[in-house]
Amino acid sequence: MHITDTPDSIWWFWYAGEVLFGAMLMLKMIPATTAFLKWVGESIRHRVEDLLRSCGDRYEDLMDAMETEKPHRILLEASILFFFLIAGAMVWGLLTFLAFWSYGKIFPYPVQFLAHLVVFSWATFDILHIRTHNEDLVTGSELKMGFGQVLAIVMMAMVPFNVMDAFAAVKREMKESK
Repeated sequence: MHITDTPDSIWWFWYAGEVLFGAMLMLKMIPATTAFLKWVGESIRHRVEDLLRSCGDRYEDLMDAMETEKPHRILLEASILFFFLIAGAMVWGLLTFLAFWSYGKIFPYPVQFLAHLVVFSWATFDILHIRTHNEDLVTGSELKMGFGQVLAIVMMAMVPFNVMDAFAAVKREMKESK
């Protein structure tokens, strides 16, 4: 199987994210679309707040139902609360995915770290997959490590060092603030 034969290569997905990011940057240069995008962002934020408020209301209804000890009402309120929580998790997941997909930043930094770790692992696996599935195309001295291969490995090795530097900087700032 050659790389051109693999239909499972989905780099187009990440390219689409880059195109989305570029389109949003271009649209933000136009004042009318900037106002529209702010309105859309505020509308989404208000809808998410309404959903969270509904979850709180449903939780209060569930607590009231538990006080009255009516089993059918407890089951109904619990299932409605569960539905609202699942809907809220799906909305949060979708918005988080779109943020990561389009520009790589997510607010909860541990989630961002895990997402970048998954993408880094996926890219490393993809490189190894391409190499192992195209060995029959290699001729002559192409198996020797050259500057390009060493550079790629060194650049990938920089990621853990940058992570360690970031943690050390945060730790140092926390000590200085005390």
